[in-house]
Amino acid sequence: MKRATIFSPCYKLSRTILSRFYKDYESVILLGHTLLKNLGPLEHLITSFKIPGHLETSLHHLKFPSPLILAAFEGDNEIVRLWTQFGLGGATLKTILRDPRPGNPRPRIKRIWTSEGEGLINAMGLPGKGLSHTLSHLNELLQFPASKPIGFSIGGQSMDEYEYNILQLIKTLKAHPQWAIRPYFIEINISCPNTPDGQDMQAHPELLTHLLRNLKLQYPDIIMGPKVSPDLSNDSLLILAEIVATFPLTFITLGNAKFQKCQEIGLPQNALSIGGGGLTGPSLFNRTLEMTTLIAPLKIPIIATGGVSSAKQVQELQTAGATLIGMATAVVQNPYCIPEILATLEEPKCTAHHSPE
Repeated sequence: MKRATIFSPCYKLSRTILSRFYKDYESVILLGHTLLKNLGPLEHLITSFKIPGHLETSLHHLKFPSPLILAAFEGDNEIVRLWTQFGLGGATLKTILRDPRPGNPRPRIKRIWTSEGEGLINAMGLPGKGLSHTLSHLNELLQFPASKPIGFSIGGQSMDEYEYNILQLIKTLKAHPQWAIRPYFIEINISCPNTPDGQDMQAHPELLTHLLRNLKLQYPDIIMGPKVSPDLSNDSLLILAEIVATFPLTFITLGNAKFQKCQEIGLPQNALSIGGGGLTGPSLFNRTLEMTTLIAPLKIPIIATGGVSSAKQVQELQTAGATLIGMATAVVQNPYCIPEILATLEEPKCTAHHSPE
């Protein structure tokens, strides 16, 4: 904890300084990644923190040493590995599509300030190298701590693509000698605000029923669940959650970026290349808490994601019924918030929250 207290302000200061030299905040993030990946012999000192033993949390039969996990947004496997060392209990990888995708043109990330604090708005558009690249680089992920489950976030431009991507991934993992015994789960991203077809299953819940039924018929042992948008009405959210609750070994991820036009948050129209993007950060927390409270009575495991940056917020979500807590923007801004949060989570205020079976 003492190291985190020392390094945390240094990290935030370095981000601030870099932001003055680079107008494009994506460049600041990428430069930070480069520096983090080249720590050499200092890596352990700067990025490795012990997780208190009493914080272990379960998602069905998967064990997470910490209730904090990385939400799906980062596509650099080495950066994700380094971030898990700060004290995350697991990580969900950036959403995977079948084909390589460049994403939207730059600029596509901006820092913003709201009354709740600093956040980000991104119009990335799910850039990625595609499913084949992911499947051919699975050995890279074996460098992650074996005790920390990995989530694979899957997207699609059609129902056929969703099903194809998920089935190909599971088949490949089951055929791999080490992945056959390594803990993982599947998150189905049905809520991406940056692709035109990324939310069809939210608008047509029967499509989610069809997809889960087909997948569970073939692989009933795989833990999987959808990631839904904070933009959904409560009635729509309940409909989707009730569908999820009818299938075994499922969960629901509550929260994603909230689409906003640039002018709605005080930015020029051309601040992002497509005129808007997914808002993330502290302004999302109240909606994340509201969704968690709404869905908890259904007794399905919840990964609460959106606006989390403090131990108090983690405790509120766990009290409301969340099993795991997904973090994204706060980790980009300052990964030392992870050991700082874990140091504050003390029993009996914040005990391990176990999933219903």
